[in-house]
Amino acid sequence: EVLLICLTNWRQDTMARLKDKKDAAAKKKYEQEVAALRKKELETGEKASLQIAEKMKAKLEADNKKFVVDIWMQTTRENLAKRKEEAAKQKQSDELAAIKRKELEKAEKASVSMANKMYKKVWDEVLLICLTNWRQDTMARLKDKKDAAAKKKYEQE
Repeated sequence: EVLLICLTNWRQDTMARLKDKKDAAAKKKYEQEVAALRKKELETGEKASLQIAEKMKAKLEADNKKFVVDIWMQTTRENLAKRKEEAAKQKQSDELAAIKRKELEKAEKASVSMANKMYKKVWDEVLLICLTNWRQDTMARLKDKKDAAAKKKYEQE
Protein backbone atom coordinates (compact mmCIF):
# COMPACT_ATOMS: atom_id res chain seq x y z
CA GLU A 1 0.00 0.00 0.00
CA VAL A 2 2.91 2.32 0.76
CA LEU A 3 4.39 1.40 -2.63
CA LEU A 4 1.08 2.23 -4.27
CA ILE A 5 0.99 5.62 -2.55
CA CYS A 6 4.61 6.33 -3.58
CA LEU A 7 3.97 5.30 -7.16
CA THR A 8 0.77 7.35 -7.26
CA ASN A 9 2.60 10.43 -5.94
CA TRP A 10 5.49 9.88 -8.41
CA ARG A 11 3.01 9.57 -11.26
CA GLN A 12 1.21 12.72 -10.15
CA ASP A 13 4.49 14.66 -9.98
CA THR A 14 5.54 13.39 -13.40
CA MET A 15 2.14 14.25 -14.87
CA ALA A 16 2.34 17.72 -13.27
CA ARG A 17 5.78 18.34 -14.78
CA LEU A 18 4.59 17.21 -18.22
CA LYS A 19 1.54 19.42 -17.84
CA ASP A 20 3.74 22.38 -16.87
CA LYS A 21 5.94 21.80 -19.92
CA LYS A 22 2.88 21.57 -22.18
CA ASP A 23 1.43 24.67 -20.55
CA ALA A 24 4.69 26.57 -21.08
CA ALA A 25 4.83 25.50 -24.72
CA ALA A 26 1.17 26.36 -25.20
CA LYS A 27 1.71 29.73 -23.52
CA LYS A 28 4.68 30.47 -25.72
CA LYS A 29 2.70 29.46 -28.80
CA TYR A 30 -0.23 31.53 -27.58
CA GLU A 31 2.01 34.55 -27.04
CA GLN A 32 3.46 34.10 -30.53
CA GLU A 33 -0.04 33.86 -31.97
CA VAL A 34 -1.13 36.94 -30.06
CA ALA A 35 1.95 38.79 -31.28
CA ALA A 36 1.21 37.69 -34.83
CA LEU A 37 -2.42 38.70 -34.47
CA ARG A 38 -1.43 42.09 -33.08
CA LYS A 39 0.78 42.60 -36.04
CA LYS A 40 -2.03 41.54 -38.28
CA GLU A 41 -4.41 43.85 -36.39
CA LEU A 42 -2.27 46.74 -37.23
CA GLU A 43 -2.55 45.65 -40.82
CA THR A 44 -6.17 44.63 -40.94
CA GLY A 45 -7.70 46.66 -38.17
CA GLU A 46 -10.98 45.66 -36.63
CA LYS A 47 -11.17 42.10 -38.05
CA ALA A 48 -7.92 41.09 -36.39
CA SER A 49 -9.03 42.78 -33.19
CA LEU A 50 -12.11 40.55 -33.05
CA GLN A 51 -10.03 37.46 -33.67
CA ILE A 52 -7.70 38.38 -30.81
CA ALA A 53 -10.64 38.94 -28.50
CA GLU A 54 -12.20 35.60 -29.47
CA LYS A 55 -8.89 33.76 -29.05
CA MET A 56 -8.31 35.42 -25.68
CA LYS A 57 -11.83 34.50 -24.60
CA ALA A 58 -11.36 30.89 -25.76
CA LYS A 59 -7.98 30.71 -24.01
CA LEU A 60 -9.45 32.11 -20.80
CA GLU A 61 -12.32 29.57 -20.92
CA ALA A 62 -9.92 26.71 -21.63
CA ASP A 63 -7.66 27.80 -18.74
CA ASN A 64 -10.64 28.00 -16.39
CA LYS A 65 -11.87 24.53 -17.42
CA LYS A 66 -8.37 23.12 -17.05
CA PHE A 67 -7.99 24.72 -13.61
CA VAL A 68 -11.30 23.26 -12.39
CA VAL A 69 -10.52 19.78 -13.75
CA ASP A 70 -7.01 19.84 -12.24
CA ILE A 71 -8.35 20.85 -8.82
CA TRP A 72 -11.05 18.16 -9.05
CA MET A 73 -8.51 15.47 -9.95
CA GLN A 74 -6.12 16.54 -7.18
CA THR A 75 -8.94 16.46 -4.62
CA THR A 76 -10.06 13.06 -5.86
CA ARG A 77 -6.53 11.66 -5.57
CA GLU A 78 -6.12 13.07 -2.07
CA ASN A 79 -9.45 11.62 -0.97
CA LEU A 80 -8.54 8.24 -2.44
CA ALA A 81 -5.19 8.27 -0.64
CA LYS A 82 -6.92 9.21 2.63
CA ARG A 83 -9.46 6.39 2.24
CA LYS A 84 -6.70 3.88 1.54
CA GLU A 85 -4.71 5.11 4.53
CA GLU A 86 -7.77 4.90 6.79
CA ALA A 87 -8.54 1.39 5.49
CA ALA A 88 -4.95 0.34 6.20
CA LYS A 89 -5.14 1.82 9.71
CA GLN A 90 -8.46 0.06 10.34
CA LYS A 91 -7.04 -3.24 9.10
CA GLN A 92 -4.00 -2.83 11.36
CA SER A 93 -6.26 -1.95 14.29
CA ASP A 94 -8.44 -5.01 13.65
CA GLU A 95 -5.40 -7.28 13.44
CA LEU A 96 -4.01 -5.85 16.67
CA ALA A 97 -7.37 -6.35 18.41
CA ALA A 98 -7.47 -9.97 17.18
CA ILE A 99 -3.95 -10.58 18.51
CA LYS A 100 -4.86 -9.04 21.88
CA ARG A 101 -8.04 -11.14 22.01
CA LYS A 102 -6.05 -14.33 21.32
CA GLU A 103 -3.49 -13.41 23.98
CA LEU A 104 -6.27 -12.79 26.51
CA GLU A 105 -7.87 -16.14 25.67
CA LYS A 106 -4.51 -17.87 26.05
CA ALA A 107 -3.88 -16.16 29.40
CA GLU A 108 -7.39 -17.05 30.57
CA LYS A 109 -6.89 -20.72 29.65
CA ALA A 110 -3.56 -20.73 31.49
CA SER A 111 -5.11 -19.18 34.61
CA VAL A 112 -8.04 -21.65 34.54
CA SER A 113 -5.59 -24.53 34.16
CA MET A 114 -3.50 -23.22 37.06
CA ALA A 115 -6.61 -22.82 39.23
CA ASN A 116 -7.74 -26.36 38.40
CA LYS A 117 -4.31 -27.76 39.33
CA MET A 118 -4.30 -25.86 42.62
CA TYR A 119 -7.86 -27.04 43.41
CA LYS A 120 -6.89 -30.64 42.64
CA LYS A 121 -3.80 -30.37 44.88
CA VAL A 122 -5.81 -28.95 47.78
CA TRP A 123 -8.55 -31.54 47.26
CA ASP A 124 -5.98 -34.37 47.18
CA GLU A 125 -4.41 -33.07 50.41
CA VAL A 126 -7.82 -32.84 52.12
CA LEU A 127 -8.71 -36.35 50.91
CA LEU A 128 -5.35 -37.71 52.16
CA ILE A 129 -5.90 -36.13 55.59
CA CYS A 130 -9.44 -37.53 55.77
CA LEU A 131 -8.39 -41.02 54.69
CA THR A 132 -5.39 -40.97 57.06
CA ASN A 133 -7.58 -39.93 59.99
CA TRP A 134 -10.23 -42.48 59.04
CA ARG A 135 -7.61 -45.24 58.85
CA GLN A 136 -6.09 -44.22 62.17
CA ASP A 137 -9.53 -44.10 63.77
CA THR A 138 -10.45 -47.48 62.30
CA MET A 139 -7.15 -49.00 63.45
CA ALA A 140 -7.67 -47.53 66.91
CA ARG A 141 -11.18 -49.01 67.11
CA LEU A 142 -9.97 -52.40 65.92
CA LYS A 143 -7.20 -52.28 68.54
CA ASP A 144 -9.71 -51.29 71.22
CA LYS A 145 -12.00 -54.18 70.20
CA LYS A 146 -9.06 -56.57 70.16
CA ASP A 147 -7.88 -55.33 73.54
CA ALA A 148 -11.43 -55.55 74.90
CA ALA A 149 -11.78 -59.11 73.54
CA ALA A 150 -8.39 -60.09 74.99
CA LYS A 151 -9.32 -58.51 78.33
CA LYS A 152 -12.64 -60.32 78.32
CA LYS A 153 -10.96 -63.60 77.46
CA TYR A 154 -8.36 -63.02 80.18
CA GLU A 155 -11.07 -62.28 82.72
CA GLN A 156 -12.97 -65.37 81.75
CA GLU A 157 -9.96 -67.59 82.28
